[in-house]
Amino acid sequence: MSPQPIIAPEWPIFRPGERTVQWLNCHKLQMPMAKKIFILLFFLSVLGYVSNGQFPKRQLAIYVIPKPQKTIFKAGEPILIDVEIKNQLKHEIRLTAFAFSPNEWNGETGHIELPDIYRLPEIVQIWVARPGGGKNFPRGIAAPGWHSIPAKSSKVSTIDVSKWQVVGGWTPGKYQLLVRVNKIDVDRYSWVNVTSDPITFEIQ
Repeated sequence: MSPQPIIAPEWPIFRPGERTVQWLNCHKLQMPMAKKIFILLFFLSVLGYVSNGQFPKRQLAIYVIPKPQKTIFKAGEPILIDVEIKNQLKHEIRLTAFAFSPNEWNGETGHIELPDIYRLPEIVQIWVARPGGGKNFPRGIAAPGWHSIPAKSSKVSTIDVSKWQVVGGWTPGKYQLLVRVNKIDVDRYSWVNVTSDPITFEIQ
């Protein structure tokens, strides 16, 4: 009895200039139904993972919640935003900072960064530079200090966003930005940077 010829599967065929694809002829592979279902569920899980930005949900219950003091600011005036650092862990955390309210030597900006600044409706980065050390830096301060935030409590730091340099300056328009608080100590061995959700405000 002569051997039977092996029927090769029909793999996808791509031709330049054509948008159609000849897909794999699955019925010739005789793939078990359970295996097909497993493969389908696997690809659905991968697609779901990608659609969520390739990151898991929040792992540490530490929140940065910025709140503009006004929804509309006048051109040239300070753009004051209250940044709440909320500790929902079961133990204290510590924040390294110089100050928690605006001063002439920009002490309130040392532990805070604005990683993304957009002038809407364009989602184009306009961040140029963070504030420098300012003037009249106190001689008696050698380094930022530790500030405790007990479990289930929070601390507010007020910043003047206009101290950050942006492309074209803080001209009238609508803005969107992120706020990140740097170097939050969660234990004696590790610290984290925590970024907020986007906020918007307007300058007129």
